[in-house]
Amino acid sequence: MIREQSLHTLQPGTVRRECKVFKDYRSIDEYIEDLVLCLMFSTWHYTEEQARQLVADRMDYVKEAFEEREPADSSCSEVGYVAG
Repeated sequence: MIREQSLHTLQPGTVRRECKVFKDYRSIDEYIEDLVLCLMFSTWHYTEEQARQLVADRMDYVKEAFEEREPADSSCSEVGYVAG
């Protein structure tokens, strides 16, 4: 889970900008954390719980996107509504 303290220090624009390229993730778990953050900072303002559920519901897609090195910012639009 994302620590509450870290949420207050993160800047939505910075997170989304950094997630526009595929990072050197050590595991799919790090990729999922970026997806969750992108969903939370989207214009839909998902809660962490909602974002995690969306990712879980689309896990087949998430695994494929990770393997294909799809940027988290792009992938999150396939996982939830993130217009903006």
